[in-house]
Amino acid sequence: MFSRGGRRRAVFALPLLLMAGLLTATATAAPAEAAPVRSHGYVHADKPDAPEGESYAPRRSVNSAGGENKVVRAGTGEYWVFMAELGTRRDSNRGVAHVTAHGTSNAYCSIRYISRYSAEAAPEAWTGVWLSLRCFTPEGALTDSEFTASWANAETAEGHSGFAYLTTSQLNSHMPPAEQRYNSSGYGIKVVHLAPGSYEVQLIGQGGGAYDPEAELGHVQVTAAQAAFGAERCTVGGIESAYEPARVKVYCHDVGGAPRDTLFSLTFARKASLVRTPLGMYTRARGTDYEEPDRQWTWDALGEPTAVSGGSGSEEGRYWVKTPMSEYFREGNVQVTAEGSDGRYCKVAQWSAEEALEVRCFNGKGDPTRSPFLVSYAY
Repeated sequence: MFSRGGRRRAVFALPLLLMAGLLTATATAAPAEAAPVRSHGYVHADKPDAPEGESYAPRRSVNSAGGENKVVRAGTGEYWVFMAELGTRRDSNRGVAHVTAHGTSNAYCSIRYISRYSAEAAPEAWTGVWLSLRCFTPEGALTDSEFTASWANAETAEGHSGFAYLTTSQLNSHMPPAEQRYNSSGYGIKVVHLAPGSYEVQLIGQGGGAYDPEAELGHVQVTAAQAAFGAERCTVGGIESAYEPARVKVYCHDVGGAPRDTLFSLTFARKASLVRTPLGMYTRARGTDYEEPDRQWTWDALGEPTAVSGGSGSEEGRYWVKTPMSEYFREGNVQVTAEGSDGRYCKVAQWSAEEALEVRCFNGKGDPTRSPFLVSYAY
C-alpha cells in the first residue's frame, strides 16, 4: 500500500510541490550509493497556520544526509514534511516515521502515509523522504497544530539487539514486508491481531535472553499510520522485553473510543534515541504526582537522575520531565505515546533548557487526565 500508492500520490501532487519550491523539473537522479546504511531526520513544525502550499524551513530541524527539510501546509490540519536526500536508494528500507502534536491544545496527530518524492517520473529520480501528516480535534475534525515528526532508516542488521521498527501493512496478523521493517538482531518481526483494535508486536531477537537483567530494557513509541479511515489513535498497552521475543501490546481506537483496527508505526530502542543517535533520553512514566522512573525503562546519555512531576487540580494531566539532557533542549526532537488500553493520548507541550520537557495527557474526549506515558528525546 505504501510503495505503489506513495508513487501515485507523488505524481498527482507534483504541481503543488513545484509551487512550494521543493522540486524542479531538472532534478537529477541521486546515485545509488548516496543512501547511507543509517539515516534520520526530524522537524519541529512551528507554523501551523502557514499559507497553504507554501514551504518553510521548520524549527529544530535535522537531516543526517545534509539535505534540507521543508514543511508544507497542504490544507487545514494536513501537512507534508520533505527531507531531501534521505532514503534515496530504490532498494533501501523505507524507514519509520512518528509524529506528536505540540502545544497546549488537545489536538493530536497521525501519519497518513510515508513515501519518497521525486521531480521526475523516472524510478531512479527519487530524491528524498515525504511524510504526509494530519492533526485532529478530539472529535476527529481536522485542525491546524504544531507538531514534531521524526524519520529513521536502517538497512544492515548487526546481529544483536537494541533497535527495531516497523510500519504495519495489514490490519490482520502478518509479518511486515522487508521494506517496512528493520530488526538489528537480524530476525523478523511478527504482528499478531488479538481482537478489534488490539495487537501484539513480537520483536524476535530483542528479548532479554543473555543480557544483564539489570540493563535498561528499552523504550517504545507507536503512532497511528495510514489513517485513511478517520482520526484513529494508538497507545502502548504494555512491554515485555525480559524474555524472548520482546513483546509490545498496541491498542488503537476511533474518535468515539471504540477499538478500531488500524495500521501503525512502532519503534523499539535500547540505550539509543528514537532515531538512533547517541545523544538522547527516554523514560516510561507512571503518571503520578512525583516519581523517579524505573531505571529498567529509563536511559539518559548523560547519566542520572531522571525525574517526572505531575500536576493536580487545574494542572491535571500536565507532567514535567527533568533529565541531565535538559541542557540540550533548545534543539532536538520529542515523541510521546500514552500507555493504556483506552482512547487516551498524550502530546508534548514544550521542551526547553529553562522549562524542561512538558507532556500533556487527555482522555478520549479531550479532557486533561492523568496517564502513564512514554517519552523520547533525540538530539
